[in-house]
Amino acid sequence: MKRLSLIGLLLLVGAASHIKAETFAIAPAAVAAGGTVDVTLSLACEADKWGGFQLDMRLPEGITIVEDEEGFYCVEAERLTYTYHNRQERFGIDVGHLEDGTYRFLVDNSRGKTIPGTEGVLMTIRLACAPTVATGDYAIAFSRQKLANTDGSQTATPADNASAGTLTVRMDAQIGDTGYATFSWPLALDFTDIDVEAYIATNLDKGYLHLERVTKVPPATGLVLKGTPGTYHPTTSAQAGITDDVAANMLLATAEATVASTADNRLFALANEGGRVGFYHVREGLNIPLFKAYLDLRGDAAVHSYIGFDGITTGLTRTPDGAAAAKWYHINGSALDKPLQGVNINHGQKIIIKQQ
Repeated sequence: MKRLSLIGLLLLVGAASHIKAETFAIAPAAVAAGGTVDVTLSLACEADKWGGFQLDMRLPEGITIVEDEEGFYCVEAERLTYTYHNRQERFGIDVGHLEDGTYRFLVDNSRGKTIPGTEGVLMTIRLACAPTVATGDYAIAFSRQKLANTDGSQTATPADNASAGTLTVRMDAQIGDTGYATFSWPLALDFTDIDVEAYIATNLDKGYLHLERVTKVPPATGLVLKGTPGTYHPTTSAQAGITDDVAANMLLATAEATVASTADNRLFALANEGGRVGFYHVREGLNIPLFKAYLDLRGDAAVHSYIGFDGITTGLTRTPDGAAAAKWYHINGSALDKPLQGVNINHGQKIIIKQQ
């Protein structure tokens, strides 16, 4: 910690007289896994009585306070600012990381100023959520809470609060203007109840990927997503559970680290070139970003400049004699009972039906 003032010491050791306990709280907030969010610490208390306080904040596993070159990101709100000699000044905030998940706050004012108002925000705290935190609601706990007036003669000691705030972790999967995206994540994913389609790639035939739809996938599975441009929220789990069979998946994942294109591999990534969406060769020296999917075709003797997947299918049907019979699909991916005039997809190949 940076310093301990007289009030800080009094908060630690306590004082003789105690009055009615006050209430600290964290406003409910939501954060995307792998992202950050600003949460607010508030206090309901008697006006102009307290000159400082202490509390320990326990965060869920995988959630931390953002730290930069200036220290932990904790910014005073209006209630902890005041005017002195026509100049705006602030209460002092010291934040220390005691152990995994626990942070201690010491807030006081060396000029003898008190916290105004009876309720409202005291400070903004920026939290970071690790990608390995599963979706769901998590409690933020407070303990060792204490307030003191400016000379330490009065204190208030709120009771420990195991649910002083709720942080909701969600999964954000984004699809851009093309309607397609690649995606991967270090946890198991479930697309059952959201309006987006997830696919694995099971075969590469004559420059076209055969894609099969999946809904529940194990951790670090490379996927192609299809849907209306926007942000979608699949659920995640630290446990793989029962998932679809993805053993044949050709798509590789960057769920844990970026992957560099080198002379030793032949990486292909999703791109939009001149309005044509598909997998294109990645130049040597470029990286596949985190949480994406890609192809490595170093073992494929064919030379590909473009790999398409217009024929998005969910598998093959069977003829009465047991032979494989591929379904027909329109160029936009919709299933057909029979081929139509124009461009159709069959067995992953584009077939043009001319006017009769």
